[in-house]
Formats: sequence, structure tokens, C-alpha cells
Amino acid sequence: MDPLHLELLFRTLFIGVVSVVVQLPFALLFGRILARAEFRGKAVVQSLLVLPMFLPPVAVGLMLLLALAPDGPLGGTFSGLLFSRNAAIIAAAVVSFPLMLRHVQEGFTAVPLRLSQVSRSLGQSAWMTFWRVELPLAKAGVTVGVLLSFARGISEYGATSVIAGVIPGHTETLATGLMRRLNSGDDSGAIMLAYLSLVVGFAAVLISELAMKRGSSR
Repeated sequence: MDPLHLELLFRTLFIGVVSVVVQLPFALLFGRILARAEFRGKAVVQSLLVLPMFLPPVAVGLMLLLALAPDGPLGGTFSGLLFSRNAAIIAAAVVSFPLMLRHVQEGFTAVPLRLSQVSRSLGQSAWMTFWRVELPLAKAGVTVGVLLSFARGISEYGATSVIAGVIPGHTETLATGLMRRLNSGDDSGAIMLAYLSLVVGFAAVLISELAMKRGSSR
């Protein structure tokens, strides 16, 4: 295999893993809140959190670009992240977050509320109840969410190309590299990257299906 293809593969895997790590605390926080709490505007909050799933990825990338731009609403604080590997991580995280959130929320919804109540009645704090009771029981949903989010993140093209660009050796991923090779007429290179994407994506989805099956059989 071409060393450049291996470099693309490892960079893409790195971006996918880091994007999952970035998302996970937010998915656990919002997933548990949405699973347990009832409040006015809950449907609006949930709709906003999963909205990137239903938008064209290029539109998500454009919104991120406008937000991170030097004259954007964030005051240019994060403009240095644009067109870097960190921008690719942000794009992958934002686009794939709804997948993780959905499954994490389902995982916490499946945990009987009475178990949490018993834990609190025995003197456990809210944090210890979450850590020792709720999270272990929601593990299957969290695991599936992580794996599917990873699979979606490593296949991200639209938002990544907008805020990270397609810079060979720097921000290029399997998805953006595949498109660049197609546009330049490098069909053999594009086919190789397509095969690599297929293998990695299939492995992540297969593991998630096995985790889901294992979780439902308990």
C-alpha cells in the first residue's frame, strides 16, 4: 500500500477517535438530561442538538466557518483553528454528534428510574449514582453511539472540506482525499481510498451491531 494512503488512514482514524472523545462528555450530559428530565422547551432543545444530522454537511461547515471566522460571533477567538487538523476534528464531531446523542439517550432511558432512586435513598450522591448505577446499565447504548459516531466522523466530507480544506499532508482525510483524487483523474488512488473507507466503516458498524445485539440480549 502506498505510504501516502497509510498516512491518510492514520490521520482519519486519529480525527475520528479525537472527535469521539470531544463529543462523549456532552453526549453523556445531554443524553442523561433528555432521558430523565422534563422541562418546557425540551423538544426544541433536542431538535437543535440533532439538527446537524438533517442538514447538508456543507451547510453545517459554512455555519461553522461563519462562527469561527475572525469577524464571527465568537470574536475570532477560535479562528486559528480553521484550515487545520483541529478544524477537521470539529467538523467530524459536530456532524456525528446527533448519532451519539440519540443512542446515549436511549441507553439512559432504558435504565429503570427506581434503581437510581434506590441508590440515592441509600445515601449515594447524584454523581456516584450516575457513575456506579446509571452509566454501567446504559453502557450498551453509549458504546453503540460511540462506534456509530466514529464511523460517521471518519466518513465526513462536506463540513470538513469547508472549514479544514483539503490540504495534502495536513488536513486531507480519506473522504476528502478520495474526492481530490477523483477530481484529478487518479482513479486507482480513489478506488484504494474507497476500499479503505469501506473496511474501516464496516468494522465500526459491525462492532456496533454486535454491541447492540449483546445489550438487547441481557
